[in-house]
Amino acid sequence: MMTAMLKKEMSSIIKDGRFRVLALIILLLSASLLFVATQKYSANEQERQAIDQALRKQWEFQGDKNPHRGAHFGQYVLRPDNPISILEPGLTAVSGQALYIEPHIRNVTRFSPAADETIASRFAQLSPMLLLYALLPLMLIAITFNSVSLEREQGTLRMMHALGVSSGRLLLAKLLASQFAIWMVLLPVGIVVGVLLSCLPGNHAGMWPRLGITAVSYFAYLWIFGSLCVGASALFKRSRTSLIFMLLFWLVMVMTMPRVGTSIAAQLVQTPSAEEFWSDIKTDTDEGLPGDGNQTERMKRFDASLLKKYDVKSLDDLPLGVNALRRLERDGYGERVQDVHFAALWEKYRQQKSLALLGSGFSPAVAIKNIAMAMAGTDLDTQHHFESAAEKYRREVNTLIDQWDIANSQGITSFDAKYAGNNVWQSVPKMKYIPPSLAQSIQNLLIDFSTVAAWLVAATLFLMYAARRLKP
Repeated sequence: MMTAMLKKEMSSIIKDGRFRVLALIILLLSASLLFVATQKYSANEQERQAIDQALRKQWEFQGDKNPHRGAHFGQYVLRPDNPISILEPGLTAVSGQALYIEPHIRNVTRFSPAADETIASRFAQLSPMLLLYALLPLMLIAITFNSVSLEREQGTLRMMHALGVSSGRLLLAKLLASQFAIWMVLLPVGIVVGVLLSCLPGNHAGMWPRLGITAVSYFAYLWIFGSLCVGASALFKRSRTSLIFMLLFWLVMVMTMPRVGTSIAAQLVQTPSAEEFWSDIKTDTDEGLPGDGNQTERMKRFDASLLKKYDVKSLDDLPLGVNALRRLERDGYGERVQDVHFAALWEKYRQQKSLALLGSGFSPAVAIKNIAMAMAGTDLDTQHHFESAAEKYRREVNTLIDQWDIANSQGITSFDAKYAGNNVWQSVPKMKYIPPSLAQSIQNLLIDFSTVAAWLVAATLFLMYAARRLKP
């Protein structure tokens, strides 16, 4: 009986002109967006590799210099992209792609792609995932809003009840048929995505589990909308009423509340301006954290400890490079101050992210987008992970150069003295960035997974309630 009902419902959907037109639109849009995203990713990856090689060559062959001046020559580290980002670019367009490595200062990424985009290129901001979380629910609404109410209006619902067809089986058959129809459209898209990801530079085995989690999450998302659509069609006597109800739900949960949540989060948790942020860091570095004393006092204590340790009367008499020793001391304290301020800043960003989901009424669209961004490596947590790794590398580079300086100079040397050559710069290893593991990404998404699970349960219960209330 269930098989026959499924065949009947599938046949009705496939023969429906609305389904065919919408399926064609979805396929054409998917193909267009995938083409644009793939071309953009390939071009960016080629450009990134070329720039990375050029920057490294500049660093390694900067010539004879004072080691500290050479360190100040600096270098850029470039954030690698995940091929899955062609599906969900997330924060890629607005977050920086490169981070400048230099002594004393912890920098943030800069050169966001959005700053260089023309109006014509804005089409590329539309992502394939946008179809899934914004447009495919509309397709579900279009093919299911009258799936039960139309049969009631035509009198066939009474006939099925007379034949012993239970309400629960009927609604389940309609739900499954709508899901099968949607995935019939998505299957060729998924095959094309798999082929594209396999061919793109930077592909690796670890991206497939991430893609699988994204697919399962979107399956749950479409099940939520399908259950609500079929349930609404069963509860409301008129097709027009169920259509208005579902369109309002889509408008509120997908288009309106995510923006409301973002605005609420920005108002409740305000971040300092760049000027205020760096000014506070400079003040705490110069004046010191509570109980540490100002920079002059701290350096006097450090100089005294050096004289006592090496039993000399003047810094010039030290057998080691004094300038580098003092830099390591100053930078060590500066890094401690910067850690305090950056930790507070990123904590505010995390609070904004959580409040954005809460302020959106725990919208499933927001949760799904967060999951997709995390799996694609284009979310806030991955950005934080990269910047933290770059900062660790910055400290390692500067410590390495200063330690070389300590071992290859004596007393106080002039900054004009050139005693470090290309061999020093070439001894500095390149940064090898390892993105967050899948387990780390999942751990950051517990609230989002819980939100999707809660909506899944709620939508299923709503469908069961509609089945019990269904009357011919």
